Amino acid sequence: MLKDNNQFHTLDEIEDVAVERISTGIENLDELYGYEIFPIDDENDFVDAGMPRGAISIWGGTAGAGKSRTASEVCVFLTSIGFKVAYFQLEG
Repeated sequence: MLKDNNQFHTLDEIEDVAVERISTGIENLDELYGYEIFPIDDENDFVDAGMPRGAISIWGGTAGAGKSRTASEVCVFLTSIGFKVAYFQLEG
């Protein structure tokens, strides 16, 4: 249940809104971020997968898992198709 203006709502009371998604250039990562299915006609659908536009992502994991390399590859891909990217790397 979600609380809004001091009222609780069940999930079936919440309007489903499509989210614009941007491909990361890595198909498996796009699937992890999620997808929207848009019906084209009775037999065909268009699937839009990737990170939600305007989203902020925080990736965590063990050292050497490939977080920095994957993030760098995504940044290179997104800038190559015209997006502006801010990338912050923090070591703790």
